[in-house]
Amino acid sequence: MNGVASAARANDAERLLKVFRQFGPDGRAIPASSLMLHAGFEGNRLRLAAALAPLLKAGMIRQGGADPLAREPAFRLARPLAVTAPEEQRIAA
Repeated sequence: MNGVASAARANDAERLLKVFRQFGPDGRAIPASSLMLHAGFEGNRLRLAAALAPLLKAGMIRQGGADPLAREPAFRLARPLAVTAPEEQRIAA
C-alpha cells in the first residue's frame, strides 16, 4: 500500500509541474486554489500540500507571495523556463 501511495504522490507532483509549465513558465506565481483546480485535486488542500512538498524540497518551486484577496499562498517555479514560440518548437522537432 505504501508503494501505491508514493506513486500517487509522484503522479500528483508531476501534474503540478505540468500546471507550472503551462501557466507559469516565466516565473509568475500561481495561487494554491488555481493549482488545485488545474491539477484536478478538487479542492483537496491536503493532497496539494503532499504534492507540493517534494517539489519544494527539491528546489524546483518556491513560495512566491500570496493572493491578498483570497489570503492563500502562491507558488512559482524556482527558475523560469525558456519560452519559445510554437513555430520554433516545430522546426526543432
